[in-house]
Amino acid sequence: MSGLNFLKMSVGIPSIHPQLKGTSIVKDDVCGPYGVPQRMLTGFSNNSSAKSKIAVGHPLEYSEKQFHEAETLRDYNMLRNVQGLYAPLHLEMERRIAGRMLRLPCMPSSNLLLDSLTGRLDTIEFDDILNDPNDAERAGYPHIMTERKLGLL
Repeated sequence: MSGLNFLKMSVGIPSIHPQLKGTSIVKDDVCGPYGVPQRMLTGFSNNSSAKSKIAVGHPLEYSEKQFHEAETLRDYNMLRNVQGLYAPLHLEMERRIAGRMLRLPCMPSSNLLLDSLTGRLDTIEFDDILNDPNDAERAGYPHIMTERKLGLL
């Protein structure tokens, strides 16, 4: 969640109807010396597929993508109304700190602490079964991947 949007809401209850956002700007990939994207360093992004550039999604697609964020906003608003402003700010601070704890880029992280804080340990989703980091085709040089993540490369 960006910017703690729950603080800006006057009534305190977010809308349950899906609301479409404006168009988003798609940034180009980092290109090499010949103008070709460097897929070995940047990987494939979701914005590079042809379908995402031309196809319009179903109105519920946005709602499904934003489900966890909307649920968090509702929980924060309820918590703010019951316990005051400090409680949701404290939880958001804990979630952001847990989200920053990562391993080296070449090693997969389970994000166990973040999942326990968000409550995602209680559900079994698509990513839990078919997104096993051990099955990923992402392999590379640890030094290059770390330099890329730190912005040195």
